[in-house]
Amino acid sequence: MNLKIIPQAKKQIRKLSKTTQIIVGNKIRQLGTGNFSNSKKLASYKDVFRIRLGDYRIVYILRSDSVYIILVTHRREAYKKLAIYYKHFK
Repeated sequence: MNLKIIPQAKKQIRKLSKTTQIIVGNKIRQLGTGNFSNSKKLASYKDVFRIRLGDYRIVYILRSDSVYIILVTHRREAYKKLAIYYKHFK
């Protein structure tokens, strides 16, 4: 499984606390191995999923053999930002 983190998501990860960065990093590595447990498909999008990590969300797109991490942000911002980032990702 190919794992790609878009530049905006990398920037968002760098802004997190070190503890949260470690937790997010571990979950992203699991996605890279094909472990999609605790993932939920987002109803408004055909290929977008999210993982809850406390107050944070990892939002990713699953296409064929690739996982694209597009958002890693606080839950209150995640769905507002998703509409913007998803348009640019298409």
